Amino acid sequence: MNQHLSKGKRLMFQYIVMLIILTLISCSSYQTKTAASSETTLLDMTIFQIGKADSMLLMSGGKTILIDTGEDKHGKKIVDYLEKHNIEKIDYLILTHFDKDHVGGADTIINSVDVQEIITPNYKRSSIQYLEYKNAIAANHIMPIALTATYSFTAGTAEFTVYPPQKSKYKIENDYSLIVSVQHGSNSFLLTADAEEERMDEIMKHSVVEHTFLKVPHHGKFEDNTLEFYSMVKPKFAVITSARKRAKTVSALEKLGTKVFVTRDGTVYVKSDGTSISMQQ
Repeated sequence: MNQHLSKGKRLMFQYIVMLIILTLISCSSYQTKTAASSETTLLDMTIFQIGKADSMLLMSGGKTILIDTGEDKHGKKIVDYLEKHNIEKIDYLILTHFDKDHVGGADTIINSVDVQEIITPNYKRSSIQYLEYKNAIAANHIMPIALTATYSFTAGTAEFTVYPPQKSKYKIENDYSLIVSVQHGSNSFLLTADAEEERMDEIMKHSVVEHTFLKVPHHGKFEDNTLEFYSMVKPKFAVITSARKRAKTVSALEKLGTKVFVTRDGTVYVKSDGTSISMQQ
């Protein structure tokens, strides 16, 4: 009888030990998968073909960031794209400045999609497009963040830093442009809106300028310091948002070993896994 009980206890003990081991293996497997998942969050970017205008959509870790909205006529095109891809919310809408080819579609998008946060430079305009944007944020009870200092946020494993202009007044409105830098693993993206000569000087003095990817300033327009700027950024990839070929700009970048895409030839799709970047058009 005692031997029978002893054997039963041994079997029970072995069963409990096995159960503990299986539980630990299961937990370890789950933790490994979770860690791997967080390390490999992808960053997807769509740079729209919308003529001489800017709009790009970035997605990482379940968050959506829209930078600029093209002209009035492009708002619906962007909304249609969001609906087609089942994107119901924009976590961050960054309006780099208030030119009509950057803010024009904002009212349509704000009135059509759930926009959580809007980031802008700290100045005002009196254009029709700006007033339409202001009416849209008032109707949707959104209070934008008008930047006067560097602003940072994360989306998945992508780290966004938004640099405001350094001065309160510029002769050229394009120099109010917000500059966005995105660090994703070992890849980095510099998105320069319509920065012209004075703003590019600021970037070179106040920002870390070497980046893997460059959204070329001001639709590929050449300035006196353009070659210096390209040489400091040293991009492996670049996109020019333009309806023109921009042959001089393309040539200057290619001499640095940069692979260049122009939205004149179609929408550009970018994917980063934190180590490598792939691009399609």
